[in-house]
Amino acid sequence: MIVQCTNTGWKHPVFSLMEITAENYPENAGRTEQVPTAPIPVSPQMTEVLTTAMMEVVKLSKVVDLLKRHLYYGQALNAREALVLLNAQNVSVKYPAAGLSLTPDQYRILHSVLGVITEAGEMAENIMAHLIDGAPLDTVNLMEEGGDVMWYLAIPMNVYGWTMNQVLQANIEKLKKRYPAGWTQEKALNRDVEAERKKVEDHM
Repeated sequence: MIVQCTNTGWKHPVFSLMEITAENYPENAGRTEQVPTAPIPVSPQMTEVLTTAMMEVVKLSKVVDLLKRHLYYGQALNAREALVLLNAQNVSVKYPAAGLSLTPDQYRILHSVLGVITEAGEMAENIMAHLIDGAPLDTVNLMEEGGDVMWYLAIPMNVYGWTMNQVLQANIEKLKKRYPAGWTQEKALNRDVEAERKKVEDHM
């Protein structure tokens, strides 16, 4: 698939690490993003693959969230039930028979989501090789993949005009709402999702 795209290129021929800040990172990251200038067609076959894969990711993320809540927040978890959920077959996935036609912004946001998923998978492979196989934890990989995650997260910032500081401030305000007196198990497990969402909306 050939995508018509544009790219602004580097503002300066060379960047040093010291020149990169939270404010200018999204702009500089965006200089290496493929930005389409026309709608992007996705064939019916690839639409089926995309939809099925993303449903698997959603299912997996729910099991991983249960595991996270058990390990870090003390929530009870039945291992057998979690494995049953993990191995459950997805219900029949619906998708447009003619495939998809992605607007440039949809194409970019999907790129961000797919990228974060793949980088998280690489980080998971690293930590499990360390925990299960006894391999040394590859900290270079952690930094590399963490940086790649940041690159993918910069895409929606560029699409919607958010600054890095804006996103970080919204996150902290949400956490202040969740934990007004600091972390507690009760607050971690019982969240006021609507109130937290309102805090994020206030920074958009």
